Amino acid sequence: MNPSLKLLLPFLFFVSCDQTGIEPQRYSIETLMSNNRSSGGYFSKDGGKLLYSSDKSGIFNVYEVDLNTDKETQVTNSTEESYFAQGYSPLTGEVFYSADNGGNENSHLYLIRDGKSVDLTPGEKTKASLVGWTQNEKQMYFQSNARNPKYFDLYKIDIKTLETVMVFKNDKA
Repeated sequence: MNPSLKLLLPFLFFVSCDQTGIEPQRYSIETLMSNNRSSGGYFSKDGGKLLYSSDKSGIFNVYEVDLNTDKETQVTNSTEESYFAQGYSPLTGEVFYSADNGGNENSHLYLIRDGKSVDLTPGEKTKASLVGWTQNEKQMYFQSNARNPKYFDLYKIDIKTLETVMVFKNDKA
């Protein structure tokens, strides 16, 4: 390597590290605490609505925006548990969300039907997550450890009847 290049590299390094005179931007605690987090972003089948989660109420809840009018509606009103949007039923347009109980990290899947939340994956130690939809969009696939806490089996639930059937039994993890 060229000897002058050997001297130039350390000099450039030290010059680039010089940060004197630059004062970082300071923010108040009120400004920091007023930042909202959002997640999700699920479109309805017709593309007219957007479902997402946000902590703007102080805890994560599910919100829906009518994309034609820009009207936002808070779908869930939890004050204790965080609720996370999972999407719409392509068949019925009903809202799905997930939540645990008391921070136990055992998330369940819920359906809002006729204004009420229906726990699709009951069980004290059950953990479940949405996988996807059947091709005809009449059933939803989800994983759950309801049978055995060590293994996640695959289930299919009929959206109209809410009848659940195990599709794949996982005994090998």
